[in-house]
Amino acid sequence: VFVRANPAFVEVLGYSMDELLSISAYNLVHPDDLETTRAETAKLGEGAETIRSQNRLRCKDDTYKVLMWSARARVETGHIYASARDVTEQVERELELARLADIIEAAPELVAILRADGSVIQLNLGWKRILGLADHERVPVNITELYPPKEAAALLDDCIPIAIEQGNSRSESQVRGVRGLLLPVQQTVLAHGDEKGVITHFSVIAHDVSDYKEVERVKNEFVSTVSHELRTPLTSIRGSLGLLEAGTLGRLPEKAFEMIRMATRNTERLVRLINDVLDLQKMQAGRMELHKHGESLVALSHEALEGMRGMAHSGGVKLVTEYSEPAPRSD
Repeated sequence: VFVRANPAFVEVLGYSMDELLSISAYNLVHPDDLETTRAETAKLGEGAETIRSQNRLRCKDDTYKVLMWSARARVETGHIYASARDVTEQVERELELARLADIIEAAPELVAILRADGSVIQLNLGWKRILGLADHERVPVNITELYPPKEAAALLDDCIPIAIEQGNSRSESQVRGVRGLLLPVQQTVLAHGDEKGVITHFSVIAHDVSDYKEVERVKNEFVSTVSHELRTPLTSIRGSLGLLEAGTLGRLPEKAFEMIRMATRNTERLVRLINDVLDLQKMQAGRMELHKHGESLVALSHEALEGMRGMAHSGGVKLVTEYSEPAPRSD
């Protein structure tokens, strides 16, 4: 049992002095810590000294405080004199950091901790796997072992300064893989400081986008192939319809002429749609040139209606255009 306790110890556990002195110390010890606590007490009884022994004691509200003990026994009286420090918050922070470290280690992303000079402090399992390293193998000591020279220089000269100024930076890069392969990644660089706000190290979180890049390449090839394969026959069809519309093969009946003209316009519309798809590819590649010019909105509205007139007619819908004078234009 407790024989005497100071007010600070009583305050930490939340009991009154009388309550605390009436409770056996072992009754407050967490069940998982009871065996080690009894072992430490036995050592004290043999004259040993306890330094930095840790256990958990139950508070009055049924929560537990983690205490760090230093103790010595006076064998002749059977008394133990001990001082304890509440390290609950420190232990909780350490547990949280340990959980975070486990999450980072198991994350599929590539995570590296670096110094500002490019030296490597730590790599997670994901990055080691990309490099083909086993757990026991030497971790690279510099980012030049993680990145090609150009990308390593960009990280040091561009990404890290931005991270220092803004807290983080995002960019695309390439990292080294097994057998000299270069893998495209999207990466975020985070700056970390000490209690005084001085930047001490950086973390790089990179996501392998090889699969995405491959899908994008296949998609672009597909769109390009389909677009060109469609444009060639459509251009031929447009030319043939143009000859019919011009009367090269003889005069057409009025109704047939209107149908040919509508087919010509719709064919031209399909050609323009395919050209738009190709233009979008140029825009994504940064090779698109735009030439602005005025256009009659009346002509555009007539063209749009004529393209839909056949479908509207089959559904019993009449399409009309209305506009004010003078006829509007786009500039």
